Order: sequence, then C-alpha cells, then structure tokens
Amino acid sequence: MILSGKEISKRLAMVVPVDTPAGLERIRELINEGKIVISPFPNISKILEAVFLDLEIGKIKIPESPGILKEICVDFSQPESLKERFEIYDKEKVFLHPNPREFLRIETRQFLGIPTDLLTQVTIRREFTKYGLEIIGEPVYLSPGFIGRLELNIKNCGNRPIALFHGLPIFQAMFELLSSCADTAH
Repeated sequence: MILSGKEISKRLAMVVPVDTPAGLERIRELINEGKIVISPFPNISKILEAVFLDLEIGKIKIPESPGILKEICVDFSQPESLKERFEIYDKEKVFLHPNPREFLRIETRQFLGIPTDLLTQVTIRREFTKYGLEIIGEPVYLSPGFIGRLELNIKNCGNRPIALFHGLPIFQAMFELLSSCADTAH
C-alpha cells in the first residue's frame, strides 16, 4: 500500500541537529516509533495534495573531468581505481548538457530517516523528466531503516542544457507500507 499525503504528514518528525550523536540517537528512536524523519521540515500543505514528498538539491558534485574517460576499464579488484574525484558546488547554477557520458552527482538537501515498515522509492519529478532528466540506475529504493542524505547520479537525455541549483525540488519520495517491519540488523 502506498502512503497518502495525509498519512505521510502524520508520520513526519524533525530532528535538529542531525549530525550529532544525540541527534542520531533521537532519529533512531523516532524511526522505531514509525516516524519518517526529515530535516529541514517540508511544507505540509504540498504533501497533503500528493502522495510524494519533494526532495531538493543540496550539493551538486561535478566529476573532475565530466565526459572524459579517465581509465580504459573499471577494475573491481583494485578499489583505489574506483574512487572518483568531484568538485562541489552549492551556491550557483550548474548546467547539465545532453551528453551520454556527462552526469552530476546530486546530494539532497533533506536528511531522511526511514522507518522499518516502509520502503521508499525516489524518482525525478515528472516536470523534469519531460525535459530529459534521468537518475542513472533508476529505480532508486531506500531500504527500511535508511538514515542520511541521498546521493544520486543524474544525466540529461534531452536536447537542451538544463540549469540546476541549490534548493530546486527535482526529486520525489514515495513511501510503500511493508506487510511487516524489516529486520535492519546486519
């Protein structure tokens, strides 16, 4: 069952600051109570009108050499060769051009904590997909018990450059109720 906007808004809780031991402990307590933790807190009236929770662009990370192949191959036996270097922008517009090898890594502005009875699907909002924006590797699912900010790689499959900037709500999260709580202990 997909949660309605009304159910999402009833489950929302905020924790500030999220990056302290006390904040993380409080997040875990709220998740155990079935709350969806989000910081900063969203506009509730927008949620009530839909079944999605909008997620905004936080940091935009640009590959050091977008569109240029740095290595001949990806070698999983050498973890050091898999590390990518990124430059980070969060105050200015960044243009994503239509190029199959160019992408941006986007970190959401919102910090999320997902309860263990929910599976969360994250997609790009329809008004952006119609211009060609795609998440690389879609669909994206957040596991029950997820805590943190999302980092998603996006590309432009359209025919015009797209300007992206901090605070732009390009993602949406949809919550699906599981038949029972997931075991998140690893």
